Amino acid sequence: EEFKRLRLGLKQALPPKEEQKFERFFGQTITSVEDLREHVYCRVAALLLNLSWVSEAIGDSDKLSDKLKTGKYAKKEVSTDHNKWVDDLSMELTQFGAKLACAEVTAEALVMLWDFAIAETASAIVAGFARVRKCSPEGRAGMALDVQVLLGTVRSLAPFSDKLESHFRLVDTYIKAFYTPETEFLRFLQVHPEYSTQQKVALINQTAGAHGWHSKSRSELLAQVGSTNGFSDLL
Repeated sequence: EEFKRLRLGLKQALPPKEEQKFERFFGQTITSVEDLREHVYCRVAALLLNLSWVSEAIGDSDKLSDKLKTGKYAKKEVSTDHNKWVDDLSMELTQFGAKLACAEVTAEALVMLWDFAIAETASAIVAGFARVRKCSPEGRAGMALDVQVLLGTVRSLAPFSDKLESHFRLVDTYIKAFYTPETEFLRFLQVHPEYSTQQKVALINQTAGAHGWHSKSRSELLAQVGSTNGFSDLL
């Protein structure tokens, strides 16, 4: 916007031989800035918000024995307390907000940066839930509790945005998929391309294990997920 305001004065100050370069600069570079802005903000948000630890903190440890069913989401009782990763992630988001405050970014930029941060946060949470090996119905309720507590923190930190709820819908849908009837599970997988193959495989294993699906049903679904053609008929 500043370059556009200065355009006439700059043009008059330049020698005529530079006019072609000048017009090219405005026609190619300046007009591209608006399209580039979102990519820059997305990268800035990623640099200011450290989410590399989130999926590991949420998921079950690789050292968890197959005979041991004490994963944080394999409990047999509904917990009224949220897990520690919620507090740690809330602190990370609080620090993210403090960094933006120090930078004194514009209101428009603030909304965009938070939108990207929340979208990445939601993706990291789903990746973490996909690392949960064993999940009980009570544990699934615990997942929902954790997300609701975190969502409360996000609402208190981030500026209002219509996108906030839609970003967390990615997490909410993944949690609720656990309750999808066995006969409708394939359809769910087909109509949700936003989840990776790894995340879908984890969802099948968690749900089948918790609800006692026949091993044949589980194997068939896993085969469908691994087959590109298996999803093409309904998409």
